Amino acid sequence: MTMLIFPFDLLYSQCSCDNNLVTNGGFNTNVNNWSSYNGDFIKNNAYPQCGTTGHAQLYKTSGTWAGFYQDLSTIPSGTSLSLKFWAGVHDSDYDARFGFEFYYNSTLLSEATLQIDKELGGNPSMQFYVLDAVVPPTANKVRIIGKTTNGYLKVDEVCLNETTPYDFYFDCESGKKITTHANGTNQNCSGNPDITVNIPNKTEVYQFIAEVVYKNEDPGATIQITTSNPVATHTLNKVYLTGTSSGVYVYRGLISGTAASVMVNSTSTTCQSNQGLQSLVVYAFRNVSSDASYTGKYTQISGYCDVQTFSIPIPTDVDERDVTLTIPISELTTDNRYLRLKATAGTVTNSTIIYGPDPTLNTCCVNIVTVTLNNVPGNVNSVTIEIDTRSSTNPGSPAAAGCGQSWVAAGVTTVSTECAGCLVTADVNLGPDVNICDGDEYTIHSTVSGIPVCGYPGSSDCNHTIVNSGGYIADLNTAGVCGDNAGAKLWTQGGNGTSYITLDMGAVIPAGTQITVRVKLEHCSNTSASESDMRIRYSESANSGFSDLVASKTFSHTSYQTYSYTLGASARYIRVQDNGKCSFRLDYVEYVTPDTYNNSITYQWYGPGIVGSTTGTYIVVDEGGDYILVVTDCNNCSASDTIHVSLHNNVIAEVADAEICLGNSVTLTANYVANATYEWTQQGSNTIISTSRSITVSPASTNIYIVTVRVNGCEDSDDATVFVRVPPIVTASSNSPVCAGYSINLTSTATGGTAPYTYNWSGPGGFTSTSQNPTRTNATVAMS
Repeated sequence: MTMLIFPFDLLYSQCSCDNNLVTNGGFNTNVNNWSSYNGDFIKNNAYPQCGTTGHAQLYKTSGTWAGFYQDLSTIPSGTSLSLKFWAGVHDSDYDARFGFEFYYNSTLLSEATLQIDKELGGNPSMQFYVLDAVVPPTANKVRIIGKTTNGYLKVDEVCLNETTPYDFYFDCESGKKITTHANGTNQNCSGNPDITVNIPNKTEVYQFIAEVVYKNEDPGATIQITTSNPVATHTLNKVYLTGTSSGVYVYRGLISGTAASVMVNSTSTTCQSNQGLQSLVVYAFRNVSSDASYTGKYTQISGYCDVQTFSIPIPTDVDERDVTLTIPISELTTDNRYLRLKATAGTVTNSTIIYGPDPTLNTCCVNIVTVTLNNVPGNVNSVTIEIDTRSSTNPGSPAAAGCGQSWVAAGVTTVSTECAGCLVTADVNLGPDVNICDGDEYTIHSTVSGIPVCGYPGSSDCNHTIVNSGGYIADLNTAGVCGDNAGAKLWTQGGNGTSYITLDMGAVIPAGTQITVRVKLEHCSNTSASESDMRIRYSESANSGFSDLVASKTFSHTSYQTYSYTLGASARYIRVQDNGKCSFRLDYVEYVTPDTYNNSITYQWYGPGIVGSTTGTYIVVDEGGDYILVVTDCNNCSASDTIHVSLHNNVIAEVADAEICLGNSVTLTANYVANATYEWTQQGSNTIISTSRSITVSPASTNIYIVTVRVNGCEDSDDATVFVRVPPIVTASSNSPVCAGYSINLTSTATGGTAPYTYNWSGPGGFTSTSQNPTRTNATVAMS
């Protein structure tokens, strides 16, 4: 399967948000619809963006992280999302983040967040961020989350939209790849043309994107480029940028076909560092096999003396793979200022530093930066790119002191991903090619077999760390282990307060997890009760936020027994508490999480004439062409099949009725249709009596004959009625003999047949008559 998508609008809107999937992303009156933990979370109005009245403010008060979040449970796995927001911090030395967390129930599957290190103040007081991601295959919850390890995090105008995942995507089986070629200027516009980019192996290229950058010079809404072999002129349109570099103008266009080279001349004969024509980059799309998949995203971001961050979605895979990013950077100067580019995919990070243009691409002003991330886990679905030019992070010599480069990454950032290969893929079968007739609809059914199962196994544990306790407890540590048949004693003894033990499950466990406790009654001293009363509670925090799993469970057995309950929400900490009756022993707490195994698949059909849904097990079509079904399994592995539907003009059958007398025959002939077959049957019978265009019949009674004409799978039928007539019986007589000169009286009587009758007499001397009883006068011998 090969997908190639080009967006119509390349301009990020920083203050408007249509079809926002987040509720109350502006925080203008309150922070409703958001949850928080380990911090003070309020609406504030110190740094509102976009002319609004408020923003979100989080201040950490406890724990390792403080956070605020909103959970979305209706976004399907595989959905491409774009998150846009403004954010800032008071102290960039702390770790503050905003972005996505993806869950299966309450099990965290993966995270895609951006580092927030814009210190509040200036104009604008916050920084605008964009983060793209794809919901992982097994995720059923998307969490939009902001969190910090210390201090303040402030966020405004949170906007979440569904998007197309890539601006182009070639999978490992597509037989296509993209290569990047660039050149800068020689700083004096002495070339003719000023910049030329050669495209090697041009016969492989079926289209290319050209992009030109100007600095401190605005050529207008469009510019012209030229190509050689073939010679042609093409128009590039202006692309609008986000970010902090000023006076940068970018032009981009898609050109079908190929060329040996692409050329551009300055519109003002200025080609120097920080002024005029800067660079020409060409992205060549090739029909050539590759051992990598290619994804790309149009970027239009710039920066200077700050950190800019963006992300590129990548397909998931079933195994680790290497990921290589190719990022053209333009507007670079030759004064040895630095630019650090860091790429992160999951837990894998790599970075590189450049100090200006690549001298092999002319004197000024472009560099194609490549970063490789090795052994990226298969479930990681995006790469985050951070470009840093702050003076505070200047690496020192050989970099010039102070802020780094001003720059623009307004090209196609491409990600080539090593094809790890799908270990198991489904088999898709659409059957043989078919023919349909103009105006007809046809249903194409699919058969899918060999669907793999994926997911995560459940887990269980009954050995846990005790994080806190209260009241009277004896033998505390025995409650943290299983298998020893010894338990901690809980007794709400007078003056000691409520007795409880809190155990850490080691990680957040999801809703649906079974919690089992093993307990027995110890003694009933100093109480009138005859039974123990246990309370079981749960929370994601060790010290607060507890909810009841069971508020009261009474028991009177003096040997250990187990009780099991199912979590209705995620938790990390389980607290067992005495409700104040007889003391009891707690042997252990065990959790058993459910597995996430599934064999779900998605269907996506492609073709020119699909009527109705394109995501079911079958489609209805009414046009000719190739129809492709791509089936994607829960490992994000795909399999496909293609069926060709041939559309033909309708055929018309025609044959005329006939009439015969009993005992006679008639030949029926159908109209001529080129390359057609003919089939004759008699009404009321399926027996084929002829396969010729003509048929001769002699029925004993009136009958109907049907001809069916077929060509290219199209058919039509017509029928002919052969009317069989029974002849009449006639008796003729006369008054002969008569004498010469007298009249001869001829008489006739007709019976049978079908009245009315017609009569035709003939006789000697050329006699004819149409009367029933004619008379011949003046008889002669010659009339006899």
